[in-house]
Amino acid sequence: MDKPPIDYLGPHGGALSMAFGAGCAAASAFWAVIGRWLFPRLEKGWKAEKALLIKRIEHLEADLEEERHICRRDMSALNDRIRILEAMTLGGVRQQAQAAISEMRVHPGG
Repeated sequence: MDKPPIDYLGPHGGALSMAFGAGCAAASAFWAVIGRWLFPRLEKGWKAEKALLIKRIEHLEADLEEERHICRRDMSALNDRIRILEAMTLGGVRQQAQAAISEMRVHPGG
């Protein structure tokens, strides 16, 4: 025995629409209850995680500043060392170049 097709616009159409509406309302109410129970717990977890991340970021920023300070100090010391080594290795060359330039000024033709 085959059932006749449902006539949505016929006498049972209103009952079907009411059943569908009741199902939607029940599902919405169910998810509203779940949401009111779940979201405060998730929010508490998110706030705790955010606080931990903020502390971690502050710690990393402090470490970064300390590393930058050490780097600036080391760069200054290395620049001083470069000047000392240049003076030690190029001092004679500089004196010879100055002597040659002076000689060229005194005797321009050679």
